[in-house]
Amino acid sequence: MGTIKATVFDLDDTLYLEQDYVASGFRAVAAHLSSRSSLRDTEIFAWLWNQFQTGVRGNSFDLLLQEFPKLSSIAPAQDLVDLYRTHAPRLELLEGMGNLLDKIVATRSETAIITDGNTVSQAAKMQALGLHSRIRRTVQTAEWGAQFCKPHPRAYETFATLTGIPASQCVYIGDNPEKDFQGARRLGWKTVRLRLPGQLHYAMDATTGFGADFEVGSVASLADFLLSSLNTN
Repeated sequence: MGTIKATVFDLDDTLYLEQDYVASGFRAVAAHLSSRSSLRDTEIFAWLWNQFQTGVRGNSFDLLLQEFPKLSSIAPAQDLVDLYRTHAPRLELLEGMGNLLDKIVATRSETAIITDGNTVSQAAKMQALGLHSRIRRTVQTAEWGAQFCKPHPRAYETFATLTGIPASQCVYIGDNPEKDFQGARRLGWKTVRLRLPGQLHYAMDATTGFGADFEVGSVASLADFLLSSLNTN
């Protein structure tokens, strides 16, 4: 892969499993609604989680209020979305990921995160995962608007401007072949897909031009792959 001076990660489903954040947010919403109604929090959570498991995305709370109309008097759907996004999540890094990050930091190479998503939510995730001592830079595309979300190259261009590191010495690690790799590859970055069971896009195959340069199936394999290429000068 050549010498790498900057290791840049996606956040969701790359450093931790995104379904864990979903579960954490659903529990926060369920606790809030249960404290103000006769429904148990376990019942509300189970209903939300079942919907998520069947593929519901983006309108979970609208459907919840349709299923349990009495909850509408407690909070409209948007309030539940806000609670979900601003709650303090309980999350853990993927097994072995903390050790890998520490080894990358020890090489004195650049570390960063490029991520889409609500800025408050993403910051809370990074705080919960203890990333601030391990990740030097964070680029959040939502600060510029949805039109600049990945695969738009602006985030990668911004990182290059901030660091001055050539594209050929940058690697981006992500999980989603629909958006994570195309923008980076257009600029000459190396790209790696971490593909693990439990990721929301685990079963998704890349369409032509959107895939990563390399694919690994475990954090251990990712560590072997990266650490052999990191700049140690």
